[in-house]
Amino acid sequence: MSPLSVTRRTGTALVASVLAVALVAGGDPAHAVPASSPAGHGATWLAHQLDRQGLIHNPNFGGFDDYGLTIDTVFGMKEASA
Repeated sequence: MSPLSVTRRTGTALVASVLAVALVAGGDPAHAVPASSPAGHGATWLAHQLDRQGLIHNPNFGGFDDYGLTIDTVFGMKEASA
Protein backbone atom coordinates (compact mmCIF):
# COMPACT_ATOMS: atom_id res chain seq x y z
CA MET A 1 0.00 0.00 0.00
CA SER A 2 1.45 3.36 -0.98
CA PRO A 3 2.11 6.09 1.63
CA LEU A 4 -0.41 8.35 -0.12
CA SER A 5 -3.10 5.70 0.20
CA VAL A 6 -2.40 5.30 3.92
CA THR A 7 -2.45 9.06 4.38
CA ARG A 8 -5.73 9.38 2.50
CA ARG A 9 -7.36 6.59 4.53
CA THR A 10 -6.11 8.08 7.78
CA GLY A 11 -7.38 11.52 6.78
CA THR A 12 -10.77 10.15 5.78
CA ALA A 13 -11.08 8.28 9.08
CA LEU A 14 -10.11 11.41 10.99
CA VAL A 15 -12.64 13.58 9.15
CA ALA A 16 -15.39 11.01 9.64
CA SER A 17 -14.64 10.91 13.36
CA VAL A 18 -14.65 14.70 13.68
CA LEU A 19 -17.93 14.96 11.79
CA ALA A 20 -19.55 12.27 13.92
CA VAL A 21 -18.47 13.97 17.15
CA ALA A 22 -19.57 17.39 15.88
CA LEU A 23 -23.01 16.12 14.97
CA VAL A 24 -23.54 14.15 18.17
CA ALA A 25 -22.07 16.70 20.59
CA GLY A 26 -24.17 19.55 19.27
CA GLY A 27 -26.05 20.20 22.51
CA ASP A 28 -29.52 21.25 21.42
CA PRO A 29 -31.55 18.76 19.44
CA ALA A 30 -31.94 19.74 15.81
CA HIS A 31 -35.35 20.93 14.68
CA ALA A 32 -36.46 20.37 11.14
CA VAL A 33 -36.95 23.55 9.16
CA PRO A 34 -39.48 23.72 6.35
CA ALA A 35 -37.88 22.82 3.03
CA SER A 36 -39.42 25.93 1.49
CA SER A 37 -37.74 28.29 3.99
CA PRO A 38 -34.46 30.02 3.16
CA ALA A 39 -32.66 27.82 5.72
CA GLY A 40 -34.24 24.73 4.18
CA HIS A 41 -33.13 25.75 0.69
CA GLY A 42 -29.61 26.40 1.97
CA ALA A 43 -29.37 23.07 3.80
CA THR A 44 -30.65 21.22 0.72
CA TRP A 45 -28.10 22.96 -1.51
CA LEU A 46 -25.28 22.16 0.93
CA ALA A 47 -26.32 18.50 1.15
CA HIS A 48 -26.15 18.21 -2.63
CA GLN A 49 -22.54 19.46 -2.63
CA LEU A 50 -21.35 16.33 -0.79
CA ASP A 51 -20.08 13.42 -2.88
CA ARG A 52 -20.87 9.74 -2.32
CA GLN A 53 -18.28 9.52 0.45
CA GLY A 54 -19.83 12.52 2.21
CA LEU A 55 -16.99 14.88 1.30
CA ILE A 56 -16.68 18.12 -0.65
CA HIS A 57 -14.41 17.61 -3.67
CA ASN A 58 -12.55 20.74 -4.71
CA PRO A 59 -11.85 20.65 -8.47
CA ASN A 60 -9.22 23.41 -8.24
CA PHE A 61 -5.45 22.81 -8.11
CA GLY A 62 -5.72 19.37 -9.71
CA GLY A 63 -8.68 18.30 -7.56
CA PHE A 64 -8.68 17.04 -3.99
CA ASP A 65 -11.07 16.11 -1.19
CA ASP A 66 -11.40 19.28 0.86
CA TYR A 67 -11.78 18.13 4.47
CA GLY A 68 -11.89 21.64 5.93
CA LEU A 69 -14.66 22.72 3.59
CA THR A 70 -16.51 19.48 4.35
CA ILE A 71 -16.45 20.27 8.06
CA ASP A 72 -17.63 23.83 7.38
CA THR A 73 -20.46 22.42 5.25
CA VAL A 74 -21.60 20.09 8.04
CA PHE A 75 -21.55 22.97 10.54
CA GLY A 76 -23.63 25.07 8.13
CA MET A 77 -26.15 22.28 7.65
CA LYS A 78 -26.38 21.84 11.43
CA GLU A 79 -26.97 25.56 11.98
CA ALA A 80 -29.57 25.67 9.24
CA SER A 81 -31.56 22.98 11.04
CA ALA A 82 -31.28 24.60 14.50
